[in-house]
Amino acid sequence: MIRSRLALISRNLRRKAVACAYVDRAKAPNDEDYDCMINEIMDSNAMLCDRDGVLGDVSKGAMIKWPKAYVTDVGEPLN
Repeated sequence: MIRSRLALISRNLRRKAVACAYVDRAKAPNDEDYDCMINEIMDSNAMLCDRDGVLGDVSKGAMIKWPKAYVTDVGEPLN
């Protein structure tokens, strides 16, 4: 498994980081989003993209989907 640490960016005009997550780069991605495992939440009020609710509703280690357009790589791959 090859994992990268990513910042999840808010979908509003401010485009600030709302959470950090890991994504499995070895898994074949789809065209629109990543399956992300939450590592850290910076804005618990940010809306989720894959279901109703906010980031504060999910816990560390939870899997969520996040649009690729709102993700940026922030670190070295983790093994």
